[in-house]
Amino acid sequence: MFRKVATLAVAAAATALLWAGSANAQNNPQAPAAPEARIALVIGNSQYTSNKPLNNPTNDAQAVSQLLNNAGFEVVMAFDLARDLMKQTVEEFAARANEKGPNTVVLVYYAGHGIQVDGENFLIPTDAKFENETDLNDQGVKLAEVMGSLEAATSKMRIVI
Repeated sequence: MFRKVATLAVAAAATALLWAGSANAQNNPQAPAAPEARIALVIGNSQYTSNKPLNNPTNDAQAVSQLLNNAGFEVVMAFDLARDLMKQTVEEFAARANEKGPNTVVLVYYAGHGIQVDGENFLIPTDAKFENETDLNDQGVKLAEVMGSLEAATSKMRIVI
């Protein structure tokens, strides 16, 4: 049936990827270096209306935002998003990331409830109310849709945590 997907703070992995990209550019000094833009969307969903509220996502999102800000990211923070607002926020962020150009590192970090059913991962908005598996398509946000939105943006690298 439902399996909860654990929220993992893997900022170290994201940082390692960024350092690898920077080192790669330093190893090729002949290539003209366009300035790299960095933009991140950080979502922390804690205050669920029909599911058990969570204590850590807001704190985790704030800590990751600070880390990313210190690493040179322009950070867009969003907390306790209902489904429609979550989808709108992702779409607006993807458009904003696309405006930054092809030499942009785009990162999305999500902390909150998540569910996996039949290999499909869903982010759970704060207003979701599930009575059975079929409610997921109407009330959850597919991780594949979030990633699809980011694929439309021309960017150097896309990271989803």
